[in-house]
Amino acid sequence: MTWIKKKLTRLSKIVSQRLRALKASFHIYKKLTQGGGIDPRFITSCDIGLDIQDLKKRGIDFHHPVGIVISRHAKIGDNTLIWQNVTIGAKSLDNLTYPTIGRNVRIYAGAVIIGQIVIGDNCVIGANSVVTQSFPDNSVLAGIPAKRIGTVRSDGTILREVQITQSDTHKNQQAEPFM
Repeated sequence: MTWIKKKLTRLSKIVSQRLRALKASFHIYKKLTQGGGIDPRFITSCDIGLDIQDLKKRGIDFHHPVGIVISRHAKIGDNTLIWQNVTIGAKSLDNLTYPTIGRNVRIYAGAVIIGQIVIGDNCVIGANSVVTQSFPDNSVLAGIPAKRIGTVRSDGTILREVQITQSDTHKNQQAEPFM
């Protein structure tokens, strides 16, 4: 009988801890939704230097808004879709130039868009791509560094022009000795 008592006591402690955590997260959520002064970057790990309300009005949407970093100097066109862990900003602290992104662009998870470049309208930027040069309208980009691998047709379908393989993405990288 004592082992049942021990199990119930342990279960009671676990339930109590989870309820406290749930109450705390609800309190934070309530503060955020009521404009209570808690910085949303604390919850989402996002740092978006542009006015979020303006972006929303222009149809710019953030799917899974976690880990997104956008410089306040970047220019983003209407109806752009941005997935998680995307970075849009300067190439380095020595090169403070920023990208311009066209309208109706889709930027998938983990993409990095840096430097003084222009991404045309209706482009698709693949997951984990690193874009460091300009590309024209209707381009499909992928790779490290990003290359044009296809075209977005007027009906929204993608015409693949180049097949990227894993060896292509690592071709320009040279092994460095450890330590």
